[in-house]
Formats: sequence, structure tokens, C-alpha cells
Amino acid sequence: MRFKQGVEFPALSGPYAVGHTDYELVDTSRPEIFTDDPKARRDLLVTVYYPAQVPAAAVPAPYVTNKLGTLFGLTPELIAQIHPHSYTNVPAIDQAFPVLIFSPGMGARPLFYSSLLTDLASQGYVVLSLWHPYSTSITVYPDGRIIPRNAAGTADFSSDGQAAAAEKIGAVWVEDMRFVLNQLAVWNADDALLVGRLDLEHIGAFGHSFGGATAVQAAYEDKRIAAALNMDGTMFGAVTQQGSRVPFLLLQSAVTMTFSDAELMTMGLSRAKYDALMQRYHDSIHAIMTNSAVASAKTLPNSQHNSYSPDFLLLAPLLPAIFTVDEIGTIDPLEAYQQILTWVSDFMATYVKGN
Repeated sequence: MRFKQGVEFPALSGPYAVGHTDYELVDTSRPEIFTDDPKARRDLLVTVYYPAQVPAAAVPAPYVTNKLGTLFGLTPELIAQIHPHSYTNVPAIDQAFPVLIFSPGMGARPLFYSSLLTDLASQGYVVLSLWHPYSTSITVYPDGRIIPRNAAGTADFSSDGQAAAAEKIGAVWVEDMRFVLNQLAVWNADDALLVGRLDLEHIGAFGHSFGGATAVQAAYEDKRIAAALNMDGTMFGAVTQQGSRVPFLLLQSAVTMTFSDAELMTMGLSRAKYDALMQRYHDSIHAIMTNSAVASAKTLPNSQHNSYSPDFLLLAPLLPAIFTVDEIGTIDPLEAYQQILTWVSDFMATYVKGN
């Protein structure tokens, strides 16, 4: 990275240049349960990263447009100092590539994972990044419509009903992921950009936090998914008891937060309730690791939960007041980014590409 005129994202590790574009997908079979509109149907936004043929005169796309950046809390001046490595709407390489489907953390903007997703595409994958409306903090569709998160689409995971809320919302997220997988055959047959570019026999799923839990449960339910990776997410669903059907990797943060009784009170938690939540988390990890045929776990040293939002790591020198050690830990940001990238790419190469 060079910080003289901002932040340049690390050079891509794979042999391919990368393009990206957005698709809006409406699942007419599913009512939108996170709104009171009885006519609403589940309306998804998917950002696709893919190996690209880049015209000689093309220049990398900005990190985000100024209009969208304002909604995401990024000024035009800040955006101008961020230098990513993907191109908008350039042609795809005429070859079928394995597919990875990604889900972000609860409330997280998928944009802030773009460095990792772009690099994986450079290694020879088509990567699908999901925006879960009413759960993602803000979803902006190609026509300009804006859907913010709401109470129905999110959950207070410190509340008494957090387990039930996780199961309800998680079921929607899993169906989001499976609906997008259904779309792949349609794209592969006649989409102007992706026709013939998708290897539907080799598909992996991964995510961060609640999105990581979604990926593992989706792989349990959907036989099209060959491998699942969870970046520091508390899991839900049948997989927590039955174990993963496919090879599974859990990436964990290192910093175990400790709270005083007074701090817990500000979060609406008693000591007993907090201990119960932690026990439930550890029990679920133990069960899935024990009951899965192929499962492993790795811990990122000196990290925090949001260390697995890779762009937080890379943008920390530019926005030190936002991306603090409380957010990303004390590990060197570039070291953390490279380690996460290595773990994800090695796992997917082994169990999705079959190297």
C-alpha cells in the first residue's frame, strides 16, 4: 500500500484483471416479511466480481460513486484517495470459472469486503456478494431506490429472544443465498455478461459474522455448495447440531472481550445472561466441529471481530478515528489482510477448485 496520496489496495494476487457489476433479482415466490407491504416481494441486490478482459483505455473504477459514498459516510475527497483494482462493466473472459457466494455481517455494507472479493476473482472465480435488504444497513438499487435496515430485518442478539430472531432472519438469508444460486443457470444460459462463464459444478459459500453463519447453514441445506467458510460468525440452524455436510473452515478473532457488570448493564445484559450467551456460542462451535466430517478452525492473532471486514484494515491509515484498535485489533492491518486472503483462497482452492 502507498499512502502518499491516499490508500492503494494491495496488488491482485491472481493472474486475471477483475470487473464488477450489480444485478437486481426479485424472488416473486417469496413475500417480503420485513415490511408491512403485503404486495412486496423479496428484492435482492447482488454485486458480481469476475475475471475480465479490460480494454486498453479503461481505468479502474472508483471505490464507490460520490453519490453512494455520501450515503455510506464517505466524502468525495476521501473517495478520491482510495485506489482499488476493479473495473465497472467490462467484458468477462470467455471461460467458465468456479463460483463463490458471499454474505456480509448483520448490518454491514458489502462494499467494505470488496478488496478480498476482488482478489478472489483475480484468482479465477466469479464472486457473488449479497446485499440483504432491511438487514444490510443501506441497500441502493440500480434505479436509485434506497432501502435502509429496519427492526424487523435485524436483531438485538443480546436480547432474550436472540436465538429465535437469529433463526427467523437466518432462514431468510439462507433462502436469499439459495435463490441467487438458482439464478446462476439462467445467467449461464443467456446473460449478456455471464453467459457460459459460470462453472456450476464447483461452488463455495462464505461470509462474515451472521453472513458466515448463513453460508454454513446454506451449505448444509443445498447440495450445490461444495465447501463453506465462516469468518467469526455465531452459527444458527440445524448445522449447529448435525455438523457441516461439506468441508468447513471457521476463522476466529483473537480478542475475547471482557465486560464489567456496569458495562453489561449499559447493553441490557446481566452477568448470567451474558455468560449464557457465551456458553451457547461455545457449545455451537463444539458441536459443529465435532459432528462435521471435515472441519478446522484458525485464529487471527491480535484481532477483533471486524478485522474480517478487509477494507476496514486497508482504510485504517486513511480513517484512523473510525477504524480503531477496538474495531480491527492491534495486528498490523496489511498482515491481517494477507493472512485472511491466504486462508480463504487456500481453502477454496482445495475444496472448490479441487487443487
